[in-house]
Amino acid sequence: MKEKTKAVIKEILLIRHGQTDFNVQRRFCGSTDIELNPRGIAETEALAKRLAAMQKTPGKELCYILSSPLLRARRTAEIVGCSIGMAVVTDLRLTELDHGELEGEIVEDTRRRNPEVLENFLQGDCKVPLPGGESMEQVQTRAWNVVQELQSFAPGPRVALFTHQMVILTIVCKVLGLPVSAWRNMRTDRASITSIVYSRGGWVLYKLNDSAHIDNP
Repeated sequence: MKEKTKAVIKEILLIRHGQTDFNVQRRFCGSTDIELNPRGIAETEALAKRLAAMQKTPGKELCYILSSPLLRARRTAEIVGCSIGMAVVTDLRLTELDHGELEGEIVEDTRRRNPEVLENFLQGDCKVPLPGGESMEQVQTRAWNVVQELQSFAPGPRVALFTHQMVILTIVCKVLGLPVSAWRNMRTDRASITSIVYSRGGWVLYKLNDSAHIDNP
């Protein structure tokens, strides 16, 4: 990510991508590069409409869009960017947790075939990587580096990061001063908005999992 002109950052929107077929099928989807499905496109269009309306509100304008390069997040960002006339910049550090050997597996199949690996992921040490993949602490480290860079070299007061559930939850844990394992007690809906604001020298969780724009069935 290139350094931008020094500015005072006020808010970062953490936006999860729209639905994919892997979400519907309950498959592990981290580094797997999969497109949005029709439902995901509809969710993203609803998100874009909301953000376009906010863009017309003084003090609420986005000044920069940064996205995971994975197709599902990048496409979500591009649809929003098109609606507000803003280019999308990608950053590898915003990619989802690499699930390693679990990539593409249906969760219930893993529960039957390899319950110990799944149990370790859901209950174990967040420092331990998934077989062939990453740990949640590794995800938090790279994601938080992005936040710190934006804090030091903000392109403007309000920035949107288009990314993935595990990335968002590890950032939230960091902001709240919670251990990374606290991700297990939080969730974000697809195409939802979570936001953190910079206030009095530190980050504050302002909004978690705002999906008011989505017509959830």
